[in-house]
Amino acid sequence: MVTRDGCPVAVYRAMDPEPTLTDVRRFLGDRQTVLDLGSGAGRIANPLTREGRIVTAVDDSSEMLAHVVGARTICTPIANLALTERFESVLLLSHLINSKDPLPLVQSASSHLTPDGVLVIERFAPGRSWNPSVRNSGPVTIRLSDIVRDGDRIQAVTTYELKGAAWPQTWELWERNDAEVTRLLYEAGLTALHLEGQWVIAGRRQRNDGS
Repeated sequence: MVTRDGCPVAVYRAMDPEPTLTDVRRFLGDRQTVLDLGSGAGRIANPLTREGRIVTAVDDSSEMLAHVVGARTICTPIANLALTERFESVLLLSHLINSKDPLPLVQSASSHLTPDGVLVIERFAPGRSWNPSVRNSGPVTIRLSDIVRDGDRIQAVTTYELKGAAWPQTWELWERNDAEVTRLLYEAGLTALHLEGQWVIAGRRQRNDGS
């Protein structure tokens, strides 16, 4: 099964949550309520739920959400999410901040964060080299090819291979350096607490920070 935007559900179910999961746990600390934006098939939401956290998983694919176990699921685009509750932690993983227009996603994340909560953002590390490569995530082989770079814009093909089947996906993204991420956070009422390569940790901007 493939979602309407071309994502193979079987692949996303099979991919190893590590090393992302270990990093996410480190940033969450003992926070219990988690909003996972763009959760997919529960690669991170499922293990967080199993360890006792209260997770809400949001994705625009019902096919993906059908494999989320234990967490509450909400099928909607991230930018359209409008819950009344707030969360101690919000996840914006899978390099969603590298999309063409990430501000509505960051604004949605901000609007669902408690005053002392943390937003955990995964991005492509600024300045990384882009070369053809092959790596494994659990039983999934991931091949990166056909890379074209034009300034901050990168276009490439990722091919996922699992059990003899292959799913090529052409994508484009925009590199987000520290200055640009800081600006996006500010526009969404947030401030950067920690910038560490592929990881950005943010919190709500306080009054003495210009809000």
